[in-house]
Parts: sequence; C-alpha cells; structure tokens
Amino acid sequence: MSINKKLLEYIEKKNITQRDFTRKIGLSDGALKKGKNIGSQYIKAIKDHFPDLNLSWLLFDEGDMFVNYDNSIPMTEETQTYYKKYGDNNLIECQKRVIELQDEIRKLEKELFELKLEKNNIFTKLKSK
Repeated sequence: MSINKKLLEYIEKKNITQRDFTRKIGLSDGALKKGKNIGSQYIKAIKDHFPDLNLSWLLFDEGDMFVNYDNSIPMTEETQTYYKKYGDNNLIECQKRVIELQDEIRKLEKELFELKLEKNNIFTKLKSK
C-alpha cells in the first residue's frame, strides 16, 4: 500500500478531515488523492502533528498504524485518571505532559543538587576562616 493510501486510512480511523490533515503538515488540499507519494520533507511535520502515527508502519510496513504508548510510557495513576476522564484522543497529550513534567523534575533535582554543593562549599570556606 502506498504512503498516501496509508495516510488516507489513518485519517479515516482518526475521524479527521483530509483538509485538516494536509493543512497541518503543509500539503495542498487534495495532494493525498493524487497518485504521487508525498515528499520526505513532510515526514517531520507528520511526526510533530500526529505523534500517534507509527512512522515505521507508514514508511516500512512495520508494526501497527498507531504507536503503542502503553508499552513505552508507564501509565501513572494521574495518567489513568486523565484517560478515564477525557478518553483516548487526549491520552497522547497527557502522556506527553507526563514526560515534560518528568524532564522538569530531573532538571529541578539537578539544580537542587548543585545548590547543595554550593552551600557545602560555602560552609567549608567559612569553617576554614
């Protein structure tokens, strides 16, 4: 199956319009229905705007159409609560937010560690005087 046909199948399963899809990635209206596959320059836009689309499936016929986030990101209690409240369409956004928050926690932990080191260095200097 061609890339364009796969994208049309994805669009149908996601229940979005071709127009919305093509505009988000910068394609002209109707470009997917033409016989020629889209260019590689659009793959990054697809990845950025439709992160649940498995690019391995799209490009190489490997795996499923949708990325299986359940295996790659552990579902925290907060994620499960959000999922139950808002449903599948918002799960990916929720999981992205969890990753962002985990990154922020790591940055803050590093900053805290550096501040503790700085504090210890100051105390050591004060004691030696």
